[in-house]
Amino acid sequence: MKNNEQTEADKFWTKYLEALKKMDAEYLIENSFDSIQCGDCAIESINPSEFYNSREFFNNHFDKLMNQAIYQSKYSIYDNNDTVRINYNFGNSNQIYTLVRIENKYKFHGTFPVP
Repeated sequence: MKNNEQTEADKFWTKYLEALKKMDAEYLIENSFDSIQCGDCAIESINPSEFYNSREFFNNHFDKLMNQAIYQSKYSIYDNNDTVRINYNFGNSNQIYTLVRIENKYKFHGTFPVP
């Protein structure tokens, strides 16, 4: 986390990470968009894309979303009004997770790598 004072985005992300650890698909689906971005998931499909149906994704490709190192890593939050980017730096690359605020509630939009 970036400092001791948690923002609403920090609080949401902390709960979301806990749901990921527990593999709580229902919580994750409820708190994500219907389609989520996963820029480096490389899921085999007829129509390769980096956007996936969240229900199918969390029920079948859960392992593709998270780098296990994030559970112990610090992150930076960049809040640009209704879009929040959560950045994990892993030395020679970054993994960015996107939250979008809709009606005063955050939803997970997806993730993508930055080489």
